[in-house]
Amino acid sequence: MPSTADIADIVREETEKINDGHVRTLSTELLSQWLENTTPESFCKDVIYLRIRELEGNTRRNARLLLGRIKNRIADEAARVAIMEARHRPSVKKMSKEILDAYNLIERLGRGIVYFGSSKTEPGETYYELTKQLGREIYLLLGSTSWSGAGPGQMEAALKGAKEAGGKIGGIKILLDKNTSQKEENPSPILPPECIASCNYFGPRKIGLVDAGVRMTKEDKSAYIFLPGGYGTLDEYGEMLCLQQLTKIGSSEPVPVILVNYDSLVESGGYYDHLLQFLSSCTQKGAIGKDKRALSPDDLTLFRVCRTNREVLDFLADWYEIPEEKRGYEKRIT
Repeated sequence: MPSTADIADIVREETEKINDGHVRTLSTELLSQWLENTTPESFCKDVIYLRIRELEGNTRRNARLLLGRIKNRIADEAARVAIMEARHRPSVKKMSKEILDAYNLIERLGRGIVYFGSSKTEPGETYYELTKQLGREIYLLLGSTSWSGAGPGQMEAALKGAKEAGGKIGGIKILLDKNTSQKEENPSPILPPECIASCNYFGPRKIGLVDAGVRMTKEDKSAYIFLPGGYGTLDEYGEMLCLQQLTKIGSSEPVPVILVNYDSLVESGGYYDHLLQFLSSCTQKGAIGKDKRALSPDDLTLFRVCRTNREVLDFLADWYEIPEEKRGYEKRIT
């Protein structure tokens, strides 16, 4: 049912429209009587109908017609409230809590470098070991908290490298159905439980991972790094570029977005070569960008393509103006 205040507003609004002075006075009296002695459910039945019976002749007919409009307005409002209550989804409250949980974790651990990538690579595999090295060296270079989706594979590798170097790590995990066989259901064991925010819905997880990389001051050092991955990584990559393009990330300072195209220097070609060809085709057809031109590795408008860990580190060191003497990675990697 509508609230008492809503019903009172309806009655007052409709009463002002009544030209019959007797009925207008009656309507005002009915409202006062109802507000003092009755409940919302009883207004039409116990107030309007009973008082109309006391009237005679034309006054009774006018009152039935004019006060009937009030009854209909209240009924319409009651139907609207009922529909809204039926449509209310419990997921709204749950999603709000998950977003707040992610925000609280980010506030506690600090924003920093956010890594996206496949959950399917294994320790010892080339991409895993390269990503582990990258996570270690970026932490040593920038000193920022390292974030991921808390899963295994590329997500784990980056955090493992940072953690072994002494860095803080955090994860925002998706909870999958127990009947699925997805490896990402189990969080990476390198993450302590207190460093994980768990989400039943992808929306809060995505919002959290974006927030973990925003820069509120020039001193903040963060980045979004996209490593080799599948559907999930491509989904997050596309969304990140849309947010960048529409300036909806919510960052006070620019944040670099890096696509790590491992293997692009070998004959077999880079992991993301075909994606870049597709994006280049989109630009030539006018679907992406302000002019029709091919994507360039030097195009910093939305993202940067890096082929090796060294290129990623050089780019971040230049972006954050790290002095040459503090770029220790040059001695550790080729």
